Amino acid sequence: MLWLQLDFQLPDRFKLYYSAEGEDGKMERPVMIHRAVLGSVERMLAVLLEHYKGKIGLKGQGSKLGP
Repeated sequence: MLWLQLDFQLPDRFKLYYSAEGEDGKMERPVMIHRAVLGSVERMLAVLLEHYKGKIGLKGQGSKLGP
């Protein structure tokens, strides 16, 4: 599944502009298009893994995984 997202904030945050030919040098603000291959659950898991440097406990307190 592939998701496309239009981003109006990052060009503003990075102060990005472009000048189109024939527009008398008028500066325009671009719109960024992001492509997301992963879904929201996978993105959240990736954010958690990055935040905790891969050290996410998979077992509850006092319990064991497996026999």
